[in-house]
Amino acid sequence: MGLDHTAIAAPLRGLGNLYTEQCEYEQAKRLYERALRIWEQTFGSDYRQLAYPLNGLGNIYSEQGIHERAELLYRRALSLRQQYLGPHHPDVAETLHDLARHKQMQQRTTEALSLYQQALEIREQSLGLHHRQTLKTRKLLLELFEQVGYAQEAIVQNGQVPELKNALLCACGCGHEIDMSKSRGEPRRFFSNACKQRFYRHASRQKRNAISEQ
Repeated sequence: MGLDHTAIAAPLRGLGNLYTEQCEYEQAKRLYERALRIWEQTFGSDYRQLAYPLNGLGNIYSEQGIHERAELLYRRALSLRQQYLGPHHPDVAETLHDLARHKQMQQRTTEALSLYQQALEIREQSLGLHHRQTLKTRKLLLELFEQVGYAQEAIVQNGQVPELKNALLCACGCGHEIDMSKSRGEPRRFFSNACKQRFYRHASRQKRNAISEQ
């Protein structure tokens, strides 16, 4: 078929994924770029499959600290996926998740929180609450919420204006602001007061049921 046949691009991208997982970034980069070149030359710059090597290259440049290049690649991949797959596809969530992690690495917490929330909503709806990708996004989001909660508390104690207030939304996706008061247990600062009260009522019912069964 020759070195530039379109049938070669998909396995090149797959090999790129494999080398990325092994942290062989330079080898992965060459494979992604080759797949990207084949598809672009054959189908043009708006071909939907371009999102795969673009997202892969974004991950590599992010790991290497080349932030501007990484963001351009993520944004292009996200645009293609939203255009061809719609706003609620799991592949869209993948790019949102990776871009959120990239923002987090740059300490751009407000943007990271928003992107993680978008990715989590899509993954919960399309993949389910217990899918490994859903759990991965939720874990990173809750960890970041907790970190921001502690940072927010320190800002308030120092008498400074809390700049991140508008970003602190309930992790369940209800849209309410996080309750920053002390909790009696889980869930902690990354949930709103209403959601925490629902948690406590549910826990109380479980406790009563367990006692009655005894």
